[in-house]
Parts: sequence; structure tokens; C-alpha cells
Amino acid sequence: MTSTEKPIHLRIAGFVISLQADGAVYIDDGYAPFVVDGSSSEISIAVTCSSGLEHAPTCSGRPLYEASDENGKLWEILESDDGMFINVYSPEAPYALQQVCLVSEDHRSWQVWCNPNENRLLNSLAYPLGPLIMYHLTLIEDCMMIHASGVAVHGRGKIFTGVSGKGKTTMARLWFQSGAEVLNDDRLIIRKETIGYSVHNTPMFYADEPRSAQLDAIHVIHHAKQNSLRKLDGAEAVSAVLANCIQHGYRKETIDRHLAFLTEMIESVPVYEVGFVPDASIVAHIQDAGS
Repeated sequence: MTSTEKPIHLRIAGFVISLQADGAVYIDDGYAPFVVDGSSSEISIAVTCSSGLEHAPTCSGRPLYEASDENGKLWEILESDDGMFINVYSPEAPYALQQVCLVSEDHRSWQVWCNPNENRLLNSLAYPLGPLIMYHLTLIEDCMMIHASGVAVHGRGKIFTGVSGKGKTTMARLWFQSGAEVLNDDRLIIRKETIGYSVHNTPMFYADEPRSAQLDAIHVIHHAKQNSLRKLDGAEAVSAVLANCIQHGYRKETIDRHLAFLTEMIESVPVYEVGFVPDASIVAHIQDAGS
């Protein structure tokens, strides 16, 4: 855990998120390797954290979106005249309010209220709010977040994506055993660059250094009795990738933005459907195919 009364600047996928508080703010270990000197950084999102949920404003506005899992509600987004409110709930205590956020119209300024811990420190990025803020980068910057594993071979990146259980972690392990660098095995950001696209890891619950690579290909994977590879084009490629991107879709302009990003991306980044046997043969199969 890293704590300080000074602002903290995190560089994630090349974008900077700043954190400051009306006291000492801390970040979990997974964020620590992403801390940078913010003296000359252009800030994409500024987060200001205040102590005490009892001081947070309340919103009775129209619900826009709600995320939940088998344990309960994770967060809800509400719209009001003051801006967009996000109520974030504790994953350890279902339906227990963890943070209240007031988000500016341009998504670049976040006011967050939360309760301090026993050491009077504020964790404004406590899960799931940290990934939620990263998702909002995709609404204001030229990037997209995807549920996937990623590897780099000689600086060239490959993404393996699919719903849970399709083999993302297995594929990362097989490529690592073949000598590749694992970027991440769960959540990645794809960023449009001046030339081409790059893939970046994001902070996780464990500490890992920032990693990135030039993106060469995206593979939509599933387990199979034999290795196979089929190139996808057009709407089929876009829909296959979009199905595994992190998106909330409560506004039409958000959906249009993501579709436009992916439609342009597949013109230069090939997308493949890959069936694979979970052993080293799939690595050779993909490499031999030049994908």
C-alpha cells in the first residue's frame, strides 16, 4: 500500500489519472508501479476524494445503468441536473455503499466521497471504482478496454479474448512457456496511435510493471479438439471483438463511439477465430500461420 498527502499521478496506457484528497490518500499495491511524476503530465482524469460518505450529496435522478453480480449490486449510474452520479458498492458487503461519485459532463473530473480506513486514509480507487474510472477513459480518449489476455513476442502484441472459461489464462501461460512476455491475462486497453494500435496492461490486484506492445492481431478463442484458425472480416470481426470489450452501452453515442473505433481498427489489425488444443501446439500453429 502506498499513502501520501500529496497528489498521486498514475500513467495507464499512456494516459494520466491524478488523485488528490482532503487528507492522505492511498492506493493498493497493484497501482504502485503505475505512479509517475505528474509535474509535466497532461491529465486525462482528475479524481478528488473527500472523507465521509455522510457528506456526499444524494441523487434521486433517473437511473441509467446498473451493474451487479451473483453477490449483489456493484454500482449504479444516475443522471441529475448536477451531473452524473455513480454509487459504488462494496464487493465484500453486498449493497453496502462504498463510494459516491459526482462526474463532470466531460467525464474528466471526478469528486469522490468515501469513508477513511482505520488509519484515516482514503482509498478513492477501491475496487470496483478503479476499473470503472479506467473504463471512462474509453469515453474520452481514443482507446478501448477489453477482457482478454495479451502477450508480446519481440515487442509485437497479440490479444486472446473470449468469455470466461474460453482459455485466456491458459493461452497466456502457453505463450509464456514458449518465451513470450505476458502483458496481462484479464484486462487490457487498446489504444490508437499515430501509426497503428498498441495494447497495454492495466493495474490489477497484484503488483506488475506497466507493459505494452504494438498490436499485431486479435484472436477470439475457444477450446476445440484440434487447432483451427479463421480470419474474420467486416461486421463479423467487429461483433466478435465488441462482445468481449468492456462497455456499458446506456448511451447511443457511447455505442457509436466504440463501433467506430473497432470498425477503423480492423482495417489494420486482423481478427481471427481460433479453436485450440491447450498445449504448445497452438503456439506453433498461430506462428506458422503468421497471425
